[in-house]
Amino acid sequence: MLLLPLILGAVVGFYLHDSIVLRLNLIQAPTPSQTAPNFDKSNNLRVDINSLYRENVILLTSALRRIYNKEPYVPDALEALQENTLDIADIIGNYYGPEVRSQYLGLWVSQNRAFVSYAEAVRDKDNNKKAAANKNLNDYVDASLSFWQKVNPQFDTTSYRPMLADRVSFLRNFVNDLDASNVSESFKDQHAAYQQNGKIADFLTLSIVKQFANKFK
Repeated sequence: MLLLPLILGAVVGFYLHDSIVLRLNLIQAPTPSQTAPNFDKSNNLRVDINSLYRENVILLTSALRRIYNKEPYVPDALEALQENTLDIADIIGNYYGPEVRSQYLGLWVSQNRAFVSYAEAVRDKDNNKKAAANKNLNDYVDASLSFWQKVNPQFDTTSYRPMLADRVSFLRNFVNDLDASNVSESFKDQHAAYQQNGKIADFLTLSIVKQFANKFK
């Protein structure tokens, strides 16, 4: 009988100890809301840039096809292309500010004009105009590299140049295939440009995320 109080005391002490430890663990453990990650901002940016860059190829090739074939609604197609261009510039402006946005918009407008001029030149067999359009497209590649070097000194222009050059080549080939009445190849070039714009969008996304890492925490 003398051992009974000791046994009961040990049992009660054991449960009291476990209860205290459990409560301490509950207090110290973070709640699910504290450990759950926030939405992936970098992925949201990737989706936004990809959507606009890929849309750009669809709208640009649609406009170039209409221009080459002298189809109706060319102004409407160019207006849709301009709206897409403004949306792309807006994303850049969100990170670099209005002045840089304006510069980037100017690059894209000059690029669009050069492609339009190229389609008109090929259609009209105007070699002088075609040569000028080719020069403007090559100048656009150089100007784009200079732009990114200026706003982001760490930008990998060595990798970016061939990506832009290939995009320009795919779109020029698109027009050339229209001129050769090679419709099936023109669709292949359109698809290649679409895929290339996706790669460019991913490249730009990664560059922006690296440069503005604090905005993507």
